[in-house]
Amino acid sequence: MAQATEGAKIILQDSKSYSEWIIALQTQATTSEVWHLFDPQRTDMPLVAPTSPDPPLLSQFVQAGEPEPPGPHALSPAMRKIWDSQIEYYKIRADSARTKIAAHRDQRRAIQQIVNYIQQTVSSHIFSTCCLPTKTYHQWIAAIAKSVGIDDKEVRNRARAEYKWLLHQGAPKKSTRWDIWLRKYHEAATNAEVHGCLELKDLEAVLQEFKNAVQSVNPLWIESIRQASKGRTLTREEIMEDWRNFMENHHPVKTNTKSAFAAAGDLSTNAIEGDAFHVENSSSVYPQDSLGKSSSKPGQGTAALNLGQKRQGKIVSRKQTPGKIVSQKRSFTAPPSTECPACSMRHNLQDCYYLFPHLAPDSWAPRESLKKMIQVNIDHNPEIQEQIRAAKRIRSNTPHIKKSQSAAPEVQED
Repeated sequence: MAQATEGAKIILQDSKSYSEWIIALQTQATTSEVWHLFDPQRTDMPLVAPTSPDPPLLSQFVQAGEPEPPGPHALSPAMRKIWDSQIEYYKIRADSARTKIAAHRDQRRAIQQIVNYIQQTVSSHIFSTCCLPTKTYHQWIAAIAKSVGIDDKEVRNRARAEYKWLLHQGAPKKSTRWDIWLRKYHEAATNAEVHGCLELKDLEAVLQEFKNAVQSVNPLWIESIRQASKGRTLTREEIMEDWRNFMENHHPVKTNTKSAFAAAGDLSTNAIEGDAFHVENSSSVYPQDSLGKSSSKPGQGTAALNLGQKRQGKIVSRKQTPGKIVSQKRSFTAPPSTECPACSMRHNLQDCYYLFPHLAPDSWAPRESLKKMIQVNIDHNPEIQEQIRAAKRIRSNTPHIKKSQSAAPEVQED
């Protein structure tokens, strides 16, 4: 196994640690934009050191032995025109040279960082025998692999088998920790790419295999990615990112840290917390008693709980600090069978904030990506369209009832 040093570097010890070492090296080199110079499967060479152009001289306009003109103003009109054009051309070449010199300097600095990393993560014997100054960086990596007993074919087959196994296993159907499967898939796919597995080169096949692996979790994503991939071929990273966003919308994982592929934009804290409120506080969500059983009808959970407490001689105040009587703590959860056909969250369709935004509190923030997904579902599902129309008809004929602690509710007409 590979051993991590204090600086989180993977130390190459034997053939077993080579896979982790080469992935760590590729990560470092890719970040520095020089992996193409170290990849043993390629033959790219470093940039050639550029030179600055020489400026034009006034001596070109005089005969041999004659003094050089004191300045461009001493030239004839025809010669002055030639001089001005030469100066303009020189400026263009000088600007280009400065850009090339800066790029060459940055690349040399990045290469030196990778060379230092290799020197720090392999033994002095391996470095002195495999990393010769007369060899290219591609040959360095190939020689290091050979020195630790790496058989390229065997490693490639092992990486391919691991990638295929993750696809065959598929994402967990319960969708509780899909993020763990996605992380393992990314590691296996990256490892297979590093070792040149042909399965990762056909992006259409990669998309189809990924769809087959995750379709049992939530089939709605298949339609979404089909719309997103129209007219262009998605990369593996784009496919993973799209599915991760979809799963965070529909099956959020409760964690305090973001995943390695956390996206910016509409995946804000307000949106995530808003969707949690969206799921847990709609009127179609039934309360649970202290034993975790849902009350049979909406509105009976509190009465049943209070009645049970009175019969046991216990009266729990609503103002009591939560947690002091753990057994009496109430939670709200939706019945497993209640799922919105539009957004796939756990509530009835008529309580969906995305379909009826006027029901949402002011603090709720909708997700733009989920709104687009819901629109796709509606456009391609006549049944959902009819349910929405029915819900609107019911709401248009139903007065709003203001919730109160008194026995007689107050009715507010629209």
